[in-house]
Amino acid sequence: MTVERRGLPTAMRILGWCIAPGTWLLALRLGWEATVLTACAGPQMIGFSFMHTSPLALPVILSAFLAQLWVLLAIAWVAYTVWRGRAVERRAWIQLGVLALPAGVLFVIPAIT
Repeated sequence: MTVERRGLPTAMRILGWCIAPGTWLLALRLGWEATVLTACAGPQMIGFSFMHTSPLALPVILSAFLAQLWVLLAIAWVAYTVWRGRAVERRAWIQLGVLALPAGVLFVIPAIT
């Protein structure tokens, strides 16, 4: 007996891959400022220069916000799929991990600083 495997809905999958680069960019930049730059140069105003000088600030902030919403919806979708007795495809788990990691970093950075 084989278990039916379910992947993420197409719209969620496409949206997730579109917002991933901006979310990773912001998470890496703020993580670097909160850890390495603070250790080398002392206390920092995390994200201040990026938000005030970069033309990418608005799209990156929007992608990070959407990524956090996407992760919550994906977790709800996975819970519903498992509750219905279906298995989740490996690609869905990979995409969830790819977006949950930077979203988690962005969620934890204010607690670090």
